[in-house]
Amino acid sequence: MTGPIHTIISQGCNKDGIQPCCTHAIVQCPTTVISDFQERPENFKPTMVHLIDSTQNTYLFRGNNPLIDIETEPKFAYDQIMQTVSDQLNSMGKSISDDVVFADISFLNYVHEAETIDLEGSWFKENPSKGCLWVYPLMGAFINPVSLPALIRDGTHKIHDADGMTVLMNSLHQLVQSNCGKTFIIYMHCAGGKDRTGEATACYMMQFKGVSYSNAIALQEEIAGRPLGDYCKNVIRWYAFFLRDVKQFTTVGSIEGK
Repeated sequence: MTGPIHTIISQGCNKDGIQPCCTHAIVQCPTTVISDFQERPENFKPTMVHLIDSTQNTYLFRGNNPLIDIETEPKFAYDQIMQTVSDQLNSMGKSISDDVVFADISFLNYVHEAETIDLEGSWFKENPSKGCLWVYPLMGAFINPVSLPALIRDGTHKIHDADGMTVLMNSLHQLVQSNCGKTFIIYMHCAGGKDRTGEATACYMMQFKGVSYSNAIALQEEIAGRPLGDYCKNVIRWYAFFLRDVKQFTTVGSIEGK
């Protein structure tokens, strides 16, 4: 379930030296009221980090929980993330400058994961010149649109924005298109870097990279090493119907029966 729309919770976005990288803030998100969804938090894993999109010096990455030493003394893994990002870009013949702005896009929720969010927020409070934290809780969708009669589904997906995905997609794309004049690293994550991160990444790839629904799902499940959770996969289905039938994207392909 989701409650009323509220202003995004952020740290660092309005600090001197960050503009224009954080100009296009995610301004709204669903408030989590109740959910039985929870991923087991794990230490940051470099193998979960993948480049999704880039323009000029702006790079959108997906990954997992940005903390290390979570069983003893949890701390924000900024150095480890930046090293992983730098290594990947170097392997592509790209380099990042010493003057980097880092946007941490967290899909965690305050029902189960408030402690992790607070740790992320505390780091940005202590290091405001490094960048921004944006919290955009993703919870998935209970209803599989494929299971609905076509008449009901076709009427619903025109007005139903499952998990606030339209706002998230447009805001992420604005970030990627922003021209910082600096190296701008956008790192979106949940706890395991699988279900909720896979949900957002699959929707982004369908809308902005021309990837079909079936291929978007397959790519996320390859990274996760298992099938995506049903609730998150339902959101991808709803968004695929929205892109194909409302926005008239010809690249989405078949959704029914998947």
